[in-house]
Amino acid sequence: MQAVRDAGITVISGFHAPMDRECLRILLRGKQPIIVCPARSLEKLRFPANWREPIEAGRMLILSPSREGAPHFEGSRRGPQSVRCRFGGRCSAHSCRPGQ
Repeated sequence: MQAVRDAGITVISGFHAPMDRECLRILLRGKQPIIVCPARSLEKLRFPANWREPIEAGRMLILSPSREGAPHFEGSRRGPQSVRCRFGGRCSAHSCRPGQ
């Protein structure tokens, strides 16, 4: 993950799992863009204090396809994976299956 950070590669993830959170901790030390895609609405989401600087610097985007009041992705158990795969271009999403 340090090589990804040092290369300035944009990373998109929900950063839910412990390993993902460790990756985010490493990425936050860099200057590359980060896109956080939580698996719920942003309505009551509390942002960790260490997200403040990258958000204010314009290098962290918090993006959720869930509408207000919906606790999780609607209509799909694969929500987070399918959303990450739709970003096109050069996108690598560790939990996507081929063809999604």
